[in-house]
Amino acid sequence: MAAALGLYGMILHTINGGNTWLRQGSSEEVPDVTLWSVHAVDENNVWVLGDPDDGYPTILRTSDGGNTWVRKSSVHDIANVELLKIGALDNNIAWAVGQNGTIEKTTDGGETWTQQNDSNVPSVQLQAVYALDKNTVWAGGGPHNGYTTIVKTTDGGASWIRQGTSSFEVGDQTLIDIYALDKDNVWAVGGNYTIIKSADGGNT
Repeated sequence: MAAALGLYGMILHTINGGNTWLRQGSSEEVPDVTLWSVHAVDENNVWVLGDPDDGYPTILRTSDGGNTWVRKSSVHDIANVELLKIGALDNNIAWAVGQNGTIEKTTDGGETWTQQNDSNVPSVQLQAVYALDKNTVWAGGGPHNGYTTIVKTTDGGASWIRQGTSSFEVGDQTLIDIYALDKDNVWAVGGNYTIIKSADGGNT
């Protein structure tokens, strides 16, 4: 999705499997920015993430299937960096990741955000995030110290642990998406045809 026609970001919605698409939002609701990521919790509740505008990242949420969109976050509580991927657990809890190893979390539907970086999260561009439950979250992005960055929390983001130990194990490409089926089985994909899987919760 990208900023395009009508001087506001492009959000499209289909209810018939993609046969037809309807543009959602308006210039009053959606800033004129590039939108990078979307996560649907259900048919009514959807999060959208885009470039900064007015000094902070664009995070939008709808609770009525896209008839109306509300911008969340503010210049006071979220880092002014480019965020690239959003992963929502439900209508209240979501994580967003982006440049400089930034990880942001909300527990109140986007009204406030808390930065969750710690020393185990390299200062790389994070482009992937997936919340399995309120405690277990995965994030991934560019390489650091010679191998791909994958980090995991099992305490809701209070602490993060880097996964993998070498480029032989996890490669040295930038990851762009990650998905966990359960606490053990996780897949990630990225540059140069990278597809990696863990069946033991990220240990190998």
